[in-house]
Amino acid sequence: MESIFSPEVGKFRKAFSENYRVGGTIRFNFEDFIVMVSLPPDEKVLANFNFHFDIKEGSDEVMKKLKSYHATMRKAEEVLEVLFDG
Repeated sequence: MESIFSPEVGKFRKAFSENYRVGGTIRFNFEDFIVMVSLPPDEKVLANFNFHFDIKEGSDEVMKKLKSYHATMRKAEEVLEVLFDG
């Protein structure tokens, strides 16, 4: 998959057209979450983060995970800084 999303520019132009646009979805683990980051092919920087967690224990477990909101936001900010600030 990595070679598909970072090919030679000429290969993408040949396969699609001169004005192609690339977006993508990245999945990774963070703590107990599965994180999905969607990066649509827009002119502006736009990233949608979804932190997924399988709740098995009921509402107490939901409340614990909601308390980790700040940690998930920090992780999202860290990912964006690495991707776009170099």
